[in-house]
This record gives sequence, C-alpha cells and structure tokens, in this order.
Amino acid sequence: MAALDLVQCDHATAHRVHAGRSHAARGPARDRSVTRVTKPIWFSGVDLDALNGRHAKDINGHIGIEMTAFGPDWLAARMPADGRTRQPMGILHGGASVVLAETLASAAANLCVDPEKAYCVGQEVNANHLRAVT
Repeated sequence: MAALDLVQCDHATAHRVHAGRSHAARGPARDRSVTRVTKPIWFSGVDLDALNGRHAKDINGHIGIEMTAFGPDWLAARMPADGRTRQPMGILHGGASVVLAETLASAAANLCVDPEKAYCVGQEVNANHLRAVT
C-alpha cells in the first residue's frame, strides 16, 4: 500500500509531499538559507497519541490520516493511498490530499495557540496536483 506523507513547517519550505519514497521517513527537508528554530513554536508541547485520538472519529480517522512525527517547528502526518482515498481510476483523489494538507495545517496551528483563548481553522485551501499517486 502506498502512503502519502506531508510535512508542514512555518518557513519557506512550507510543504513537501512524498509518495512512497524511502527518503520520506527522514523528516522535513531544510532550506539551508532559513534560520533554524531553537525554541519550539508549540504552546504546550505535542502529544501525537492525543492528536490522533482527537481525530479518530472525524474525516481523518475515516480516511486513515495519522500524525506521525514533529520537531520544534514542524508536524508530519501520513495518509494511505487505498480504496478510501482513491478515485475510480485508481489514483489518489485530489480532495483527499487537500484534506491531509488542511488537517495538518490546522492541527499545527492549534498547537501554537492557548486553547483557552483561541482556536484555529482553515479558511482557504488552494492545491495543484502535479502528479498522480497510485
């Protein structure tokens, strides 16, 4: 089964999408011209089990999105490319990849704010699908 990994970070290297490549598991690529973050951007830490549990019964759980890793300024997730996320032609449905991007961006944004004072939701998503994932 192929899987789609997306890494969201807050720098110029905003999105990287990998489809079944061995280097995808190594975490986000870093643009050497971007200053490395030494202090985490998260408001009170990241608990991957809690994040995954929170989303188990919404669309993320239904299509298999799983938060997999994080660093001081990035959060990674994966989504299977299987019958739940493919078009009838057998390729990844573009809407599913947008759900992955929106989920990751919103989850990361919410980890950066005080949940007693604010919450973050997506307002607009624009996606270009450059290549099929099977």
